[in-house]
Amino acid sequence: MGRPPEHFMGYVHLYSSRVLDIMSEQDGCNSNGHVEVPVRAPKKDEVLIKVEAASLNPFDWKMQKGVMRPILPSKFPYIPVADLAGEVVEVGFRVKKFKPGDKVVAFLSPFSGGGLAEFAVAKENLTVPRAEAAGLPIAGLTAHQALTQSAGVKLDGSGPRKNLLITAASGGVGHYAVQLAKLGNTHMTATCGAHNLDFVKGLGADEVLDYRTPDGAALKSPSGQKYDVVIHCATGTPFSAFEPNLSPNGKVIDMTLSFGSFMTFAVKKLTCSKKQLVTLLVVPKRENLDYLVQLLKSRFKPSHVHKPHPFSMFSSTPLPSPPNQTVPTPLNDTVHHISSLITQPNWEQSNRLKSLVSHMPPHLASDVIARHSSNVELGVRFFTWVCKQSTYCYDFHCRFHLLKLMVFRNLFVVAHKAVVFLIKECSCNGEVEIVKLMGALDEMREVGFRLNYPSYSTLLMCLAKLSMGRSAFFVYRRMVDDGFVVGIVDYRSIVNALCKNAFVRAAEMVLSRILRVGFRLDVHICSSLVLGSCRLGDLKEAFRVFDIMSEQDGCNPNGVTYSVLIHGICEAGEIEEAFQLKEEMSEKGCQPSVRTYTVLIKALCDIGLTDKALGLLDEMVVKGCKPNNHTYTVLIDRLCGEGKIQEANGMFRKMLKDGLFPGIVTYNALINGYCKEGRVVSAFELLSVMERRNCRPRIRTYNELMEVLCIVNKPYKAMLLLRRVIDNGLLPDRVSYNILIDGFCKEGQLRMAFDILKSMEALGLGPDGLTCTAVIDGLCKQGRTEEASGVLGLMTKKGISPDEVTLTALIDGYCKIGEVGTAFMLFERMVDRRCLTSPHIFNLFLDVLSKQTRLNETNAMVGKMFKYGLVPSVVTYTILIDGLCRVGCTKDSFNMVELMKQGGCLPNVYTYTVVIHGLCQLGGVEEAHALLFKMPLLGLSPNHITYTILVQAHVKSGRLDCAIKIVSSMVRSGIQPNNRIYHVLLAGFVMSGNKEGALSSFHDVAAKYSLITKNDGDYFAEHVFREIDIGDAFELLDKIKECVGSTVELHNSLAMGLCKVGRMSDAGHLVQDMVIRGLVPDKSVCSLIIKHFCEEKNFDYCLGFMKLILDNGFIPSISCYCSLILGLRHEGKVQEAQRLVCDLFRYANIEEKAAVSPYIEFLVKEDEPFEFRELLRQVEQMYQNERPII
Repeated sequence: MGRPPEHFMGYVHLYSSRVLDIMSEQDGCNSNGHVEVPVRAPKKDEVLIKVEAASLNPFDWKMQKGVMRPILPSKFPYIPVADLAGEVVEVGFRVKKFKPGDKVVAFLSPFSGGGLAEFAVAKENLTVPRAEAAGLPIAGLTAHQALTQSAGVKLDGSGPRKNLLITAASGGVGHYAVQLAKLGNTHMTATCGAHNLDFVKGLGADEVLDYRTPDGAALKSPSGQKYDVVIHCATGTPFSAFEPNLSPNGKVIDMTLSFGSFMTFAVKKLTCSKKQLVTLLVVPKRENLDYLVQLLKSRFKPSHVHKPHPFSMFSSTPLPSPPNQTVPTPLNDTVHHISSLITQPNWEQSNRLKSLVSHMPPHLASDVIARHSSNVELGVRFFTWVCKQSTYCYDFHCRFHLLKLMVFRNLFVVAHKAVVFLIKECSCNGEVEIVKLMGALDEMREVGFRLNYPSYSTLLMCLAKLSMGRSAFFVYRRMVDDGFVVGIVDYRSIVNALCKNAFVRAAEMVLSRILRVGFRLDVHICSSLVLGSCRLGDLKEAFRVFDIMSEQDGCNPNGVTYSVLIHGICEAGEIEEAFQLKEEMSEKGCQPSVRTYTVLIKALCDIGLTDKALGLLDEMVVKGCKPNNHTYTVLIDRLCGEGKIQEANGMFRKMLKDGLFPGIVTYNALINGYCKEGRVVSAFELLSVMERRNCRPRIRTYNELMEVLCIVNKPYKAMLLLRRVIDNGLLPDRVSYNILIDGFCKEGQLRMAFDILKSMEALGLGPDGLTCTAVIDGLCKQGRTEEASGVLGLMTKKGISPDEVTLTALIDGYCKIGEVGTAFMLFERMVDRRCLTSPHIFNLFLDVLSKQTRLNETNAMVGKMFKYGLVPSVVTYTILIDGLCRVGCTKDSFNMVELMKQGGCLPNVYTYTVVIHGLCQLGGVEEAHALLFKMPLLGLSPNHITYTILVQAHVKSGRLDCAIKIVSSMVRSGIQPNNRIYHVLLAGFVMSGNKEGALSSFHDVAAKYSLITKNDGDYFAEHVFREIDIGDAFELLDKIKECVGSTVELHNSLAMGLCKVGRMSDAGHLVQDMVIRGLVPDKSVCSLIIKHFCEEKNFDYCLGFMKLILDNGFIPSISCYCSLILGLRHEGKVQEAQRLVCDLFRYANIEEKAAVSPYIEFLVKEDEPFEFRELLRQVEQMYQNERPII
C-alpha cells in the first residue's frame, strides 16, 4: 500500500484568536469544520495509521468547551482525540513490531491529539495489535493506573481486601475499572443509570446503584460498608458527597480534572486530612496496554458503543458530551410535596412527612430549604428536624454536607443558625465530635464562610462545658481577629474553660483584658478562678480568691463557688474541713446544692465511709435537695465495690423510681458489681436493659463482661461476645484483647491465646506489657520457660520495656523448674535496667534458696538487698526464719524474730506460723500449742494456716480430741474451718477408728506430706478421699456438728473432695443430705455433678437432682444449666431443655425475658473453636475497613 496524498480532509477545531475574543457570545467554542492538513511522514520510531475508528473521551469535550484554557490546547489548529484503531500504512525505519497492513490500537498524546482524522501518526511503544478496541487506550489505561497505582489493588487477587465505589460504571473508564477490580481482592459498589444496571452487574459489580434514586444519590453501600477507595469517573459531584461514606483513611481518585478537585486536593494536603482526594494524571505504558489487550481477547467486554457517528457529522456541531451523571435530577414532585407539607400546622408530627424524608439525601433537603429561603425560622426548623429523621442526614458528615449545600445556595442566615444547632449537638456527643466540627468549619472558612457572633458565642460555651480550654482560647483569638466585640458572657466562657484545664495564668491574662475594657469582676469569673486554683492544687490561692469575693459587693460566693472549693478540699483529703465549709455555707444562707452533697458523698465513698455517705444522702433528701444521676451512680459504684450488690440494686431501683434515667456510667458500675459477684446472667440482663432503653453500651461495658466470663473459666464465651461488639458497630480495643489472651493463658489454652495475639498484631494494635506478661506467665505455668524467654526477647525487639512483674513471672518460672542459674541471669538484667523497686524479686530467690537450705547463699542475697538500697520486708524475714526452721535452728529463728522487732519490722501472723510449723516438724507440738495461744497477746490472730498446722500435728500424734478442741477454739475466735482442716480431721477420724489397713496408710501419708504447701495438701486430700468410706464422712459430720455447730462448709468440702476423685454418686448423696438439712450447696459442686452425669447421659438423674435443689429454694449456677441444656439438646430432648430455660428465668427473677433470651442462648451454646478463628478474621476485616482515627 502506497502513501496517501500529501493532503487529506481531516476534522479539526478552528480555534483562533478571534474565537477567544467572542467566547461571551457563545459562538467560538463550538465552531468546528473540515480543513486539509499535510500528512506527516512517520519518524524513526512511529507508525502511520489509516484511522478506522476513534473514541471520544471527556478530555476532548472539556477542551472543546474551554474547560482546560488557558493552559490547553497549546497551539491551534488542534485535532482532538487520542484513542484510535486502524490499519498501519507506513512505519519508521526503527519500527520492528509492526508492518503495513497490521490492524492496531494506538494511544496518542492527549495534549497534542490528532486522532479524529483520516490518518494519524503514533509512537510504536504506544501501539498494540487489535483493531476492534478503539475505546481501550485512554479508558483502559486510566482505569488500570487508578486501581494499581493510586488504589493499590493487586490484580492477581493478593493483597488486603478493599471496598471500592466506582461512579459512572457504565462509561468508558468505569466499565473497565469494574472488570479490572473484579480480578483483585475487592468488594465493589457501582453507580450508573437505570438502563445500565444489568450491564454493570454483568461486568462483576457486587452492588449497583441507580444514581437518580435517593439511595444512589447518597452513595451509600447497601451492605453498609465504608469505601476504602472511590474511582470517581463522573462530573459534578464534590468530594464532600463521598466523605461521609469513606473509611477513616479512604481516598477518592478523581479523574474529572476540574478546578474544584484540584482545590480540594490542595486543602486536604495542607490540613493533613486522613481522607484524601487524589487527582490522576495518566502516564501510558506499553506493557499495560499489552496487558489490557490480552484481557480484551480473553475475558473483557469491549467498550460499549451506544451509537456510532460518521466522520462528516462533526463539521459544524460540538463534540457530544455526557450528561452530569452523579448529581441527580431533583425529584421535583417529592421536593414540592415536602415543601407544601412543612407549611402546615404540627408538620413535625406528620407520619406521611416522616416517611417521605426517611431516606432523603442532603441535596434534596437543601432544595426544600431553598424553597423557603424567605422564612428563616421554618428553614432552621426543617434542618434540625430532617437531621433527626433522615437516615442520610443522621451522622455528622451528612449533616455537614447539607450545611455546605445551603452555603453554596447562599442561604447564609439559615446556615448560621444551623451551625448553632450543630455545635450544640456535637457538644452533647463529646470532645471528638466538636473537634471534627471545628475542623469542618475551618474548611468552610477556606471558601469564604465565616462564623457569626451567635455561632462563636455558642461554640465558646460548649468548649467550656467540655473543658477544652486550649481550643476555647484559639476560638477567642479568631473571634477577635474577625472583628467581633467580645461580651461578658463570652469572657466568662473563656475564663471557665481555661480554669477547668488549670490554665490559671492564661485565665488571669484574659481577666486583665476584661478589666481593661470596662467590665467588672462577677461571681461567675471569680468562681472559675477558684476552680482553676483547686485544679492546680493551690488551695491557699483558692481561699485568697474566695476571701476577696466575700469582701466585694455583688461578688459574694454562691452555691457553685462553695461546691468548687469543697471539691478542691476533698481532693486534698481534708474531709473534715470540707464539712465545716458546708456548715458555714448554710449559716450564710447559701443552701448546699445537689453538687455540694454529691462531692461530699463521693469523698466519703472514696475513703470507705459508705454508711456516712448514705446518711448524707438521707440528709439531702430531708432538706429537699433531690439527688441526681451522678449522686446515685457514686453510691452504686461504691456499694458494688464493697460487694453489696443487693444494696446497689436497691439504689438503682430507687433511682428509677425518682424518675431519673441511668446513663452508661451507672449501668457500667452495676454490671461491674454483678461481674465481681460472678452473677453472669444478671449482668447480661442489665446489658439487655441498657439496649432496650437506647443506652448504647461502650466497649468498656463489653470488656467487663468478657473479663467475668474469663474469670468463670469461659474464655470461649468471652470470644463469642466479640460478635455482639461488632454487631453494635464497636471495635475491640487493646484491653479487650488483653482480657481474652489472659483468660486463655490461665485456662492453659495457649494456642488460642497466640491466635488472638497474631490477630491483635494484624490490626496494628500491637501487644503491650500486659499482653506479654500474660503470655509469659501462661507459658511458665506449663514449664515452657524457653518459649517464655522468647516472648521476652520479642518484647525488647518491639520496644516494650519489661517491668518488674514481667521479669518476676519469668524468674518464678525458671525457679520452679530448678533453673536457678538462668533465673539469676535475668535477675542481673533487672539490676542493670534498674527495674528493682521492691524486695519482691529478692524474696523470690530467698524462698528458693531457703527451701534448698542453702543458708550461705541466702545470707549473700540479703547482703545484695542492702547493697541496692532495699530494706528487707516482713516477707523477707519470714522466709529467712523458715530457712532456719528447716535446718532445725529454732533457737536462731526466735532470735531473728527479736531482731525484726528491734529493726522496726514487726512480725506478722505468717512469721509466727512459720515458727509454729518448724516446732511441729521437730516434735515440739506442745511448745507450738503454747505459742498459738500466746499470739493474741502479741496483737495477732492466728489464721487458717496456723490452725491447720497444729491440727495436723495433733492428728499425726494420734491426739484427735486435741485437734477437735483447737477447731472449737478456732470457731470461737470467729474463724470457720477450711477444706484443709476438714481433710486432716477426716484422715484423723478414719485413723482413730483403726480401720483395716487404713491406720498405717494414713500415718504414711500424713508423715510424708505437709498441708502448709498447696501441692502437698492437694495430694494428701486426694489420698484421703480415694480411701474413705462414705459412712465415715457422715460420722464425721455428726461429730463436727456437736462441737462446731454448722456443717455447711464441711458438707461442701467433702462433696468437692469426692468429686475431684471421681466419686460423683457419693458426692450427690452428700449434696442431697445438705438440701434436706436446709444447707446451701456450693454451686461449683453442683456443676461438677451435673456435668459428670450429663457426660454419662444420665439425664433423669440430672433433672431429679436439679428439681430437688430448686424445690428447696436454691438456684444452681449458670454452668449447671448450660451443661444440662446442652446435653438435653444433643439427645433431642428439646422440650425438657426449654423447660429448664423457663426455670432459669423464673428462679433468677429475670424480668426482661425476651431481651435476655439471646444471651442465654449464647451462654449455653457449645464452643466451636473454628468459629472463633473465623470471628477473629472478621474483626481483622472490620478493622481494615473501619479503622478508628487515633
